[in-house]
Amino acid sequence: MFLSFIACKSGEERENDSGRMMRYLPGAPVTESDARTVQRRLSFILRRMDQEQYPRVLDIGIGHGTYLNHLMAHAKEFVGIDISQENLRGIRHGQSGTPAELLKMSAEDLGFPDASFDLVLLIDVFEHLADDRKVLSEMYRVLNPGGILIVTAPNKLFPFETHGCKIRGEQVDTRYFGVPFLPYLPDSWRARYANVRVSTPWQLRKKLQSAGFRIRKTGYIGPNFDRIRTRYPGSEKLMKVFQTCSGILDGIPLVQLFSTTIIICAEKPAGMLGKP
Repeated sequence: MFLSFIACKSGEERENDSGRMMRYLPGAPVTESDARTVQRRLSFILRRMDQEQYPRVLDIGIGHGTYLNHLMAHAKEFVGIDISQENLRGIRHGQSGTPAELLKMSAEDLGFPDASFDLVLLIDVFEHLADDRKVLSEMYRVLNPGGILIVTAPNKLFPFETHGCKIRGEQVDTRYFGVPFLPYLPDSWRARYANVRVSTPWQLRKKLQSAGFRIRKTGYIGPNFDRIRTRYPGSEKLMKVFQTCSGILDGIPLVQLFSTTIIICAEKPAGMLGKP
């Protein structure tokens, strides 16, 4: 059931405009604990794609291809890059004849001409970048004028660290409950324990604007509690209550600021070519 929101089931075939049959990926490995979060991100992305045409899409850090098969239905060309050959090999193993182009490539040095894409996705990647300025500059360069970037980042205002942490050199899994208040530590202290960087909404917007982008929409995604529910089956009813409350709170502007994830749609201004 948790894969049903993605357009095609595993192995489903569709006919493209040229009449050629294509086999679509299932968006794996989306687990039940991830499905709600992925669905909410997809909703944000697809609302942008439904409003305007973005025929050429670049997915940076495509990972396991979670968003691939759904978004391909909305684009004429889809390019996915990743620094992990294993990830790309896993996607190729699960598909046959897909029009998506999959390349091993670093986001810091995109091997594409200027103004090559209409939409660039950076989902669950920004927090891992060693040089986010360089990556933002490259994404700006390869976007067409008027093209958009959709980026997510963990929210520093969310009071729990959910990307794991280091304690006395040992990795601690924090996916289920998180370490309270670790995101609130000064960056120099937090770096000793945290695995990824976090940003406030205004820090992320400022970085995008400094790279030349114009902010079109800032959204927030709250905790989904599915990881806890699937890990501890006895908590299912309680977690459903939390999910309902979370959905209600997500609609309150002040509460949104403390959501787990920031998602921003930014535009490369029309008339701008290359780097700003």
